[in-house]
Amino acid sequence: TGDADGNVWVGTSQGVARIRDGRVEPVDAVPRRSVRDIAMDAEGRAWVALRLGGLLRLDGDQAQVIAFEEPSVMANTLLPHPEGGMWVGTSDGLFLARGDSLRRPELDAALAGRIVNKLIQARDGTLWLGFDGEGVTRFRDGRAEMFGPDEGLANGFVQSLHEDEFGSLWIGTNGGVSRLRDGVVTHYGLPEGMPGEFARTVTEDARGAIWVGLDDGGVVRIDDIEIEDVTSVFHRNMMDWVDVRDYGAIGDGVANDAPAFAAADAAAAGRRVLVSAGTYRLAANVTMASSVRFEGVVTMPPENRLALTQDFDLTTYAQAFGSETEG
Repeated sequence: TGDADGNVWVGTSQGVARIRDGRVEPVDAVPRRSVRDIAMDAEGRAWVALRLGGLLRLDGDQAQVIAFEEPSVMANTLLPHPEGGMWVGTSDGLFLARGDSLRRPELDAALAGRIVNKLIQARDGTLWLGFDGEGVTRFRDGRAEMFGPDEGLANGFVQSLHEDEFGSLWIGTNGGVSRLRDGVVTHYGLPEGMPGEFARTVTEDARGAIWVGLDDGGVVRIDDIEIEDVTSVFHRNMMDWVDVRDYGAIGDGVANDAPAFAAADAAAAGRRVLVSAGTYRLAANVTMASSVRFEGVVTMPPENRLALTQDFDLTTYAQAFGSETEG
């Protein structure tokens, strides 16, 4: 996300970094937690949605916590409101943040309890919401219109939204990419030549080509309805680690994070697995074939075991459990 001064703000699994004059500097006001989204409001202030820890607004070097009434609500996505403040898509519907308060807008009446993953406002003022299972909803002229799998959408789990130069909405899902134009849905998935299905991000270049980042297939360019796998152009391993949080780990000490540990281990492909800050409950036996670095700790029922095949030493197990005697 860029600001008015030309700085680039980057959300990571370990807080926020700002790229200023070619230098990368941490934003110390933000806790070292996984960041879901960053957006700038009309006053040039940065808003940060944390995976755990709610919503922050940065005023200079100070971070103001904008708290939800229900602490379990998770802020997933941010969108500046045209009249000031910030739309906030959450694990419990849509909120509008203004000043230091959060409220549900009138259009949220049918959304409470739904997980909002992505928000975008089209050039004609239409507000689009992408859900975790129900597809997308369009709010226009006071009316809501739903597009889901029954309407031809590739998959109901929406990960990204992008409006192209022609006003088409591109929808990245867990089942490929769909283009919605004039009420007609066109799908791009494995049968159409996509090398993967989990479309994490969708964007457009200056030539109008659509670029898709896939969790399970690299990078794809869709140009004149031709699909080209361009993964080899990029370095897959620019980072030498994968974070368990990027594979669904919560780290709240309650949710079972064992499947996320297994997914991160499978995706590591020779890289190290990072267990970032948090408390991870593993309610099953877990064997990690990759090397693991622990910044957080794990807890397990007595009947389950954690096996670290690349780090079979007391120091690493002590880091994992926060003790030299557990595990």
